Amino acid sequence: MDSMLYLVGLGLWDERDISLKGVGVCKKADKVYAELYTLKWNGSMERLAGIIGKSIVVLDRKDVEEGMERIVE
Repeated sequence: MDSMLYLVGLGLWDERDISLKGVGVCKKADKVYAELYTLKWNGSMERLAGIIGKSIVVLDRKDVEEGMERIVE
């Protein structure tokens, strides 16, 4: 079975700004990652995890810039 990678924006302010389609994609995903070093996000990962019903792995800059191959696999 083929895998799919989706990139979902968190929105401008907090966890209530993610789109409904983004929430649906996250709910269906096997794994959910977030990177926060490129923006000032005022949300709560705990509340977002509650909305999507999954744990979220927060990535740091090094993970994104040097470890993306591992994440994509």
